[in-house]
Amino acid sequence: MPDGSFQFRRLRRHFKNPLQTGSGTVSYVDRLLLRVESPEGLGWGEIAPWPTFPVEKFAEDLDLLEAAKGNLTALYAGIAGREEQLPCLMAALAMARNWSVIQSTAASLPCTGLIPIGAPTERLKSLYEAGYRSIKIKISPETNLVAFETKITTLPSDLTLRLDANGSLPPERARDWIHFTQDTPQIEFLEQPLAAGHPELLQHSGSKIALDESVTQPLASLTIESWPGLFILKPALCGDWEPVAAWAKARPGRVVLSSAFETAIGRQAGLVWAAALNLNRAVGFDTLNYFEPDGWEMHNSGPVVKTLDGFDWEAYWRKNL
Repeated sequence: MPDGSFQFRRLRRHFKNPLQTGSGTVSYVDRLLLRVESPEGLGWGEIAPWPTFPVEKFAEDLDLLEAAKGNLTALYAGIAGREEQLPCLMAALAMARNWSVIQSTAASLPCTGLIPIGAPTERLKSLYEAGYRSIKIKISPETNLVAFETKITTLPSDLTLRLDANGSLPPERARDWIHFTQDTPQIEFLEQPLAAGHPELLQHSGSKIALDESVTQPLASLTIESWPGLFILKPALCGDWEPVAAWAKARPGRVVLSSAFETAIGRQAGLVWAAALNLNRAVGFDTLNYFEPDGWEMHNSGPVVKTLDGFDWEAYWRKNL
C-alpha cells in the first residue's frame, strides 16, 4: 500500500441562490480537500460528492480520513475492498497521485454554458453574446415542452443545446422529451431523462440520450455495458481514474466530461483529465461564480476554459488555515 502522509480540510460552500435541478434543490455543498505527501511527491485532491448523485455520503469519507489519522497507508487499508463504494474518495486520491502532471499541464478546452432551472430567459442570450455556442439547459417535470419548442425556433442556427433532466421525468414526460430531442437537430443530447436504474432507460437508448447519474461508477455497472448512447462522466465522482480513462477511450465520441462544482483543485484536475482524454466534445465546466464569494475559485470562466499556469497550490491550501 502507498506510503506517506496526508492532511485534509473541510469546507462548506453556500450557493448565492439555491441551485434548482430536476432532482432537487441544493443550497450548499460539503467538500474535503486533501494534501498528500508520498514518494511520488506532493499532491492535492478534492472529495466532492454531489448531494443528489448515487455516490458515497460525505460523512463516510470524513470518517475514513479521521480514522487514518494522517497516515496514507492506514487510509488505503481502510478503503480496501470498498473502492467501488467510494468513488469520490478514490477520485481525490487519483488527483493527488497524478498532481505533478496536473499542476504542470497547460490545457484549453471549449466549454458548454449552463442555464439552471429558474434562470431568466435572458441568460441564454447573454451566454450566446459572450461567445458560447453550446449551452446546457436544466429541465424538470414542470418545464413546458410546447413553450420550449417554440423558443427553439428563435435561436441562432449556430447554437447547439444540451438538455439535462437529472433523472426527474416520469416515463410519459420522458418519452415526449426524448422524441423531441431525437427530432430536433439543434439539440446535441438529453441527459438522464429517467432515474438511474429505471427499467425504461434501455428502451430509449438512441444516440442522442446521455447517461449521467447512471454512470458514477461505470466499470461496476453491468446495466450500461450495452448502452449505445452517450455517457457523462464527472471526474470528481467517477472513482479511480486509470481504469475509467481506459473505459472512456474505448468509447470514442461518446463521452462528455462535466463538473460537480469543485474548488480550483478539482477543477484543475478535471480539465487536465479532459484534455488528456481528447474526447472532442465541449466540457461541462460552466460552474464558476455560483457560490457566495469564498476565495476557493481561481480559474476564469468563459466559452473556452483553461488550466492555471504557475499557480501556488501550497499557498492556496494554506488560505485561512
